[in-house]
Amino acid sequence: MLNADNLISYDSRFTSAAWRWLFVAVIAFACFGAFYPSLSGAALEWGDRITITDNPLLNGPFNLAAVFSTAVNGAYQPLYLLLLKVLQLFGASADTPFLFHLSNVSLHTLTAISIFFLFGRLGMRAGTAFACALLFAVHPLHVGTVAWISGGGFILSALLSVLSVSGYVQYVKTASRTWLYTALSLFVLATLSGTQALVLPLVLLATDYLMGREWTSQKIMVNEKLAWWIISAVTAISHLFYYLRIQTHDPAGDTYSLLERVALGAINILKWPAKVIWPSPLSYYYLPPSPVPSIAYICLVVAPVVMALAVRYATKQNNRSLIWGLLVYTILILPGLSIFPTTDSFFADTHAYLAIAGLLFAVGIIAERLIDSKRTLATVGATATGISAILLSILSWQHSGYWQNMETLFAHHISSFPDSYFGYDQAGQYHLKEAFKVEGNDAARLQHLISAKTYFTDAIRIDSINGRPKPVVSSDLLQSAGVVCGLTGEPLEAVRYFTSAIRLTPQNPEALKNRGYQYFLTKQFVLAIADYSTAINIKPQESDLYYMRANCNYAKGNLKEAHTDLDKAISLGTSDPNCFIAMAVVFRAEGDTAAAIDFAVKARELGANVPDEYLH
Repeated sequence: MLNADNLISYDSRFTSAAWRWLFVAVIAFACFGAFYPSLSGAALEWGDRITITDNPLLNGPFNLAAVFSTAVNGAYQPLYLLLLKVLQLFGASADTPFLFHLSNVSLHTLTAISIFFLFGRLGMRAGTAFACALLFAVHPLHVGTVAWISGGGFILSALLSVLSVSGYVQYVKTASRTWLYTALSLFVLATLSGTQALVLPLVLLATDYLMGREWTSQKIMVNEKLAWWIISAVTAISHLFYYLRIQTHDPAGDTYSLLERVALGAINILKWPAKVIWPSPLSYYYLPPSPVPSIAYICLVVAPVVMALAVRYATKQNNRSLIWGLLVYTILILPGLSIFPTTDSFFADTHAYLAIAGLLFAVGIIAERLIDSKRTLATVGATATGISAILLSILSWQHSGYWQNMETLFAHHISSFPDSYFGYDQAGQYHLKEAFKVEGNDAARLQHLISAKTYFTDAIRIDSINGRPKPVVSSDLLQSAGVVCGLTGEPLEAVRYFTSAIRLTPQNPEALKNRGYQYFLTKQFVLAIADYSTAINIKPQESDLYYMRANCNYAKGNLKEAHTDLDKAISLGTSDPNCFIAMAVVFRAEGDTAAAIDFAVKARELGANVPDEYLH
C-alpha cells in the first residue's frame, strides 16, 4: 500500500519495475496537466516568428549544411532546427503551432523522467527521486521555457545533457567504453541544441567525486575527458566570438562592465534558489537593473560565501551527495550568468531550467537524512511534497495561460512590474507592428495605432518618473511615440516627440530622419533639409537620407541640389525604384527627356508601377 512512510523513505517495493513505471506515469500526467494551457498557445512575435516564419532554413529549400553553420535568433541550435523541420513535415506552422507546443511539453516530460532515473542511479531512494522529479516537472519557473516555442532548444539540450550524465554513470559502474562513447555522443548532441551543455564536463567531475573516484587524477580529469574538454572549449569560444560580434548592448541601451555583469550574476545565483521555494514574480523577461544596485555587489560577496559554507557543512557531514547537488546547481547556472555580453536576458528563468535539478537533488538528500534520523518525518515529507506539487501545478497552469498570445503576456508583465517602462514599450512595439500587418483594414489599423500610442505614452511617463542614467532608452521611447503620431496624422505632436528625442540624443539619425519627414509633409522644407543634412553627417552612407533630402530640394525648386542628392543615393547602391522615378522627374524638369526615359525604364525594371507618360 502506498502511504506517506514508504513514499519518501526506502522500501524495497519501490525498486521494482512496476513502481518505477508508476512513478513515470504520474510524472508524465503531472507534466501535461500543469502545462496543458500552453498547448493552445500561439506562436509569439517574441522570438517564435523569427525562429519559425522568418527562418529561411525552415521555409526555403532544405540545406543541411546551412542548418549546421547558421545561428538563428541569436542562438546556434541546429539539432533543434532539425526537430522543428520534422514537425513542419507533419503540419506544424506559426499559424498552427500545436505540434510545436506538444513537442516542448513532451521534451520537458522526458527530461523530468530522465532526472528521476538519474537520481536513482546516483543512489537516491526511488521515492525521493520521484518527489524531486515531480517537483521539477510541475515547477512554474519552467513555464517561460516550456510555453515558449523557441525555448524548446533549451529543453532538448537539457534532456540530452541528463541522458549524457546517465550514460557516464553507467560507464563508471560497468567500465564499459560503449557507455562512455554513448555519453560523449549525447554531449555533442546537447551542445548542438543549447549552450548550457558546454559545462557538462564539470558536472562529470562532480559525478566522479560523488561516486568515489579519484577525480583529480590525470587519468580521469584529462585522459578520459580530453574529447569533452576540447569540444566544450571550441564550442564555447565559437559562441563567444559570435555573440561579441553581433551583440554588445542590452535592450536598455546600457553597456555593462565585466564587474557589473559578475555582480548581476551573483544576484541570480541567490535569486533562483529563492524562486524555487517562492516562484514569484514570474515573467517572460526581467529587465536588468540600471544602474547596477548596491545589493548586487553585496550578493557578489555573499554568494560565494554561502556556497562555500554549504559545501563545508556537507563535507563535515561526509555527505558527497549534498555536495554534488550544490556543485551541479552552481555549474549549470554558469552559462546563464551573462558574465560576458552573450545575451541580453540577464534574469530570464530559462537559464535556470536544468540547474534547478541540482537544487532539488540537494533538498532530497537533506530530506533523506532527516527521515533517517526521525522516521515520523516521512509523513511530513510526503504531505509537503504532495501539497507543493499541487500548488506548483496550479501556478504553472495559471502562468501557462498568460502565454496564449502577446497581449496576455504583456498584460501579465505589466501587472507584475507596473513601474517598469519595458512592458509598456514592448506592448507598444507589438501593436505598432500589427498595424502594418492589417493594411487595408483601416479600423483595425487605427485601433492598433491607438493602443500603441497609449502604451508608449505610459512608458514615457513611467520612464520619466523613474529616471534613467543614460538617455538612449528615453530617446527611443519618445521616437516610437513620434512614429505613431506620424502614422495617425498628428504631425505637430510627432515633431514634438522627435524633438524631445533629439534633445536627449543629438546624434540620432533615425529621429532626425523621422522629424525631417514630418517637416516635409507640412511643407517646412528648410527645416526638413536641415534635419536630413545633420543625419547625413552622422550616417553618410545611408542612401535614403539623400533621396529624402532630394525631395525637399525639388519641392523648393533646387533642381541642381536635388540632382546631386539623387546621384549620391544611386551611387550608394540603392534599389528603391522611387529614387529612379525621382531622377526621371528631375531630368524631365531639366529638359533632358532621353535621360528621364532611361531612368523611368530602370524604375520599371525594379518593379515600380511607372505611368506610361514617363516613358515617352
